[in-house]
Amino acid sequence: PPSEMSFPQLKLLLPAGTAIFLGLAAGIVLLRELVDQRVKSPSDVLIIPRTRLIGWVPDAAEDPAGAGAVETAFRDRPRGIIAESFRQIRASINKRFQQSGHATLVVMSGMPAAGATSVAANLALAFAAADKRVLLIDANFRRPAMHRVFALQEAPGLADVLAKSRTLAEC
Repeated sequence: PPSEMSFPQLKLLLPAGTAIFLGLAAGIVLLRELVDQRVKSPSDVLIIPRTRLIGWVPDAAEDPAGAGAVETAFRDRPRGIIAESFRQIRASINKRFQQSGHATLVVMSGMPAAGATSVAANLALAFAAADKRVLLIDANFRRPAMHRVFALQEAPGLADVLAKSRTLAEC
């Protein structure tokens, strides 16, 4: 009779099992990173073809000026990090406007609740603070929010003008 078991041998199976587990975990992490296309940092924007990074707005929780409505951070906390970020973005956009002769800017997000209303409102406030003429139009027909940001009536608005039930001057 044998003096020891021929299978399983822990001396071989334990390191082999650990190596297989670590290889599978690393493969899953690598596959997830390759498939994930979300933008998480400024460097993620720079790898997208034909795109330029014009600015970066930090998380509102990082602003030492205090918490508050993100949509009006430029107006409510003018010395905060978020307000300064929008000043830098305004300067970059203004430079590109002067180079190209454009006067219109469209702000949109790729996903719902991604912050397009906050960006549009703060950019409008930043350009208005620089004595620029600003017309801010909320063309989000599914979830309009600009009227709440600036405490205005929801109607009449762009939909009424497009339906020709009101004139632009009335709205």
